Amino acid sequence: MKIANALSLLRLSLAPVSLLLFLEWEGATLTVIALMTLAGLTDCCDGYIARKRSETSRFGAYLDLIADHCYFSFSMVVLLHLNLLPLWLVVVVLLRTVVTSCVRGYNAYQLDIPHKTPVGVAATICMYVALPLAVVEWGLVTQISFVVSALLALWGLAEYSVFFVRKRGLR
Repeated sequence: MKIANALSLLRLSLAPVSLLLFLEWEGATLTVIALMTLAGLTDCCDGYIARKRSETSRFGAYLDLIADHCYFSFSMVVLLHLNLLPLWLVVVVLLRTVVTSCVRGYNAYQLDIPHKTPVGVAATICMYVALPLAVVEWGLVTQISFVVSALLALWGLAEYSVFFVRKRGLR
């Protein structure tokens, strides 16, 4: 197995592990934050390693996408249930997740390798910062991270929507 794909699989497994720890173990906050940070680092490293080692693949690109979306979706729903995330943020990010998945799925159907945009990357990074902040509840800093994450998610949603319309020739 390629190292980059192994990192994506690790990230995919971290969501249920970190959130089960958080739900079941009273003193798990620091451990959960460490696991969330590790998930963010694996996301940064997997693509870099794949490109450096010339091991990029369509499978790896989709595994990365699935790992991100599963991690964020699972984490956000649980943190929403615990009243640590506002509903509006979860709705915005999950809406972006659905649209980007559809557009990337369409790209795969057209035999295009799915692409990431700078805004999408920034939105992902902000979410990797916002989720641990939600766990520690840092007041204004946490709220600012939510707003920035939501704005970037909406921007990315608009980017993917425009891309899809242009790709389909629906101008």
